[in-house]
Amino acid sequence: MQGQSLVVYTISHAGNDSYIQQWVFNDDGSIQPMLGVTGRLDANQISNSSTGRPLGVGNARYATSRFHTAYWRLNFDLGGSFNDLVEQFDYSGTGNIRTQTVSPLFNESSRTVSPVSQRFWRVKDTLMTNANGRNISYQIVLQQAAVHRGSEAFTRSDVIVTTNKVCEQFVSRNPNSGGCGADVTEFANGETVSDVVVWVGNTWHQVTRDEDEPYVPVHWQGMSLLPRDLMATSPLQ
Repeated sequence: MQGQSLVVYTISHAGNDSYIQQWVFNDDGSIQPMLGVTGRLDANQISNSSTGRPLGVGNARYATSRFHTAYWRLNFDLGGSFNDLVEQFDYSGTGNIRTQTVSPLFNESSRTVSPVSQRFWRVKDTLMTNANGRNISYQIVLQQAAVHRGSEAFTRSDVIVTTNKVCEQFVSRNPNSGGCGADVTEFANGETVSDVVVWVGNTWHQVTRDEDEPYVPVHWQGMSLLPRDLMATSPLQ
């Protein structure tokens, strides 16, 4: 079955890199925020065999491996601004049996991915239900092949839940006039969440290949927002 998608994108440039900010809205209700990275390798980033990969013939030149970490600010309004709730799902156990634990995040907080517990998050409307009587929601599906825990405090979390505030717009270097926080770690200060905003981080660890010279092919990173109980039956009918 051939579906349809609406693709909205913009392109920006920084140094030798070009970034494609893209949103894909699919007819099954799923949404894919993505970042495409391309450009030229920095000739000044000369490294060695312990911190990079060789370029060209032989081992005379090395390009430094580096991280591209992007954050999305997702302001959820499912059925209205003030009835949404973030839930964290974790699974524990051994063998073929797993026990599910669902933790509601009533207060602003920061979380990390946990592949060992098959962790994921969803944002649900606490009042609106589908025809089966289940709360409508969207599940956040991360594309997480790598994580980056850098010197900046905001890199130590992958998902941050906050209350929507006009002055809290940027994950880092946020204008802090009027008492607003300078980065997302200052936004998440434990207050009760009323209008849900979820900040989602995603990292690509760029380890250079010969195919990256002279131009790096576009690499995509991002996530999927999947309807969970938004509809009562499959949209593929």
